[in-house]
Amino acid sequence: MSLAKMDRKYSDGILFQLDKNENTLPVKDFHIQVLSGVVLHEEPLFFEIAYVKPSNSLTLFLNVREITCDEYLDYIISKKSLPQTQA
Repeated sequence: MSLAKMDRKYSDGILFQLDKNENTLPVKDFHIQVLSGVVLHEEPLFFEIAYVKPSNSLTLFLNVREITCDEYLDYIISKKSLPQTQA
């Protein structure tokens, strides 16, 4: 539902990044994990994505929310950001 409320140019960019990086996300049974990313357009959108990736099932993306540039930089420092990709 969070993506449906966003401008399509941003939601499409987020979906592209999730699809491209899903196989490399760390597996942690029964743990909600959080990563950040950025969609580059005229005005960038920094986002946080919460997900669960169990070892025996599909990845479940729970929530996406917009964050500030400073929060995004904190995620980069913590090595919890998606690699930047071009759609």
